Parts: sequence; structure tokens; C-alpha cells
Amino acid sequence: MIIASLFKKLSIAATFSTFIALGIGEVAQAATLVKGSITKPDIQTTTVDFYNFTVNTAGIVTIDVLAYGFNFGNGPSELDSQLYLFSNNGSLDTSDFIASNDDNPYGFSDGSTSSLDSYLSLFLDTGNYKLAISDYLFTVDEVIAGIQTDFNVLYGNGDYQTTFTGDITLAGDENPTSVPEPASALGLLAFGTLGAGSLLKRKQQQKGTVKA
Repeated sequence: MIIASLFKKLSIAATFSTFIALGIGEVAQAATLVKGSITKPDIQTTTVDFYNFTVNTAGIVTIDVLAYGFNFGNGPSELDSQLYLFSNNGSLDTSDFIASNDDNPYGFSDGSTSSLDSYLSLFLDTGNYKLAISDYLFTVDEVIAGIQTDFNVLYGNGDYQTTFTGDITLAGDENPTSVPEPASALGLLAFGTLGAGSLLKRKQQQKGTVKA
């Protein structure tokens, strides 16, 4: 009776875990990570990086930059990032502008330790979008021109990574890295519980056979 009761509890737990995993899976937001570098071709200009992406399902899209002090091989970054987001109809102009951000004290989930790192979180309809990233104090006109001219002659360049969260697809040769969804862990828990229940059931059947 004790084994049968335990098996029943495990079965209930497995079913509950499966429902949790499936339920969260419907609202879980997949994350996509890309890495890049902002450089200075000369002391008066700074490059601008562009990312084209498509929103597949309307909803909240979060763009989180890890830059200031970041190091993935080339030394600490001095990049004080700034983001510009545009709708992308194939011809970029000021009317396509949606949002911009320079500093933000909230985007630390990616490992950032500086409020100088940029962060956007906003509702986007399905469609095509263009993200521009460079050193701070660059303008919409500089985004459209594809190059920034600023006063940061000694710094304002470095490595960075950007995490996109939402149902989006990056275009081009961005070589994104997929970050596991939160629901995946719960799914593994559900399957693990089911496996434990099956093992206990086999042991119970074997015990019954020995008794016979």
C-alpha cells in the first residue's frame, strides 16, 4: 500500500509538472544573443552596427546590451552604448524612428554591472525592424548616414553583446546564439518525474512477481 500510494503521488506530481511546463511554454519568451564590436576608424568617427529582425508574434520585445567594461577577449570595453530602433520598410529615414535609449539602471539580467548599458523593452507589432547601436550621443541623422562623428577621440569603442527577448528572427549573418527558455527546465522536471514513476512501477511489478 505504501508503494502504491507513493506511485500515485508521483503520477500526480508528474501530471502537474507537465501542465506547468506546457502552460509556461505558451508565454515563455525565447532569447537570442549576438555579439559585436564598435570601432573607431579614426579619431573623429565611430562605427554603427545594425541588426535587422522580424517580430513573428506581436508582444513585448526586450533588447538588453552588455557593453561597458565587457570583455570577451579584446580587453575591457569602453563603449557607453546607445540604441536606436526603427521600423524597417527597406528605406531608412527619420519617419521610421520608434525608440532610443542611452543609459538604463534596470537591464542587469544579462550580467551587466553598469547603468551605462542600453536597454529597451516595448510592445512591437509583427513586422520588420532595424536596430542601430553605437557609442552614446549619436543622432538619428548619424544612424541614417551609417557612421557617427563625435568628440570621444580616446574612447567610445569596444566589444558588446545584445540579448533579444521575444518571438523574433534575426536576419542576415548575425550568427545568433539561442538561450534556453525557462520552460525547458520545467519540461525536464516533468519528464524526470514521469521517469521516476515508471521506475517505481516496474519495481512494484517485479516485487509482485517474486511473491507469486
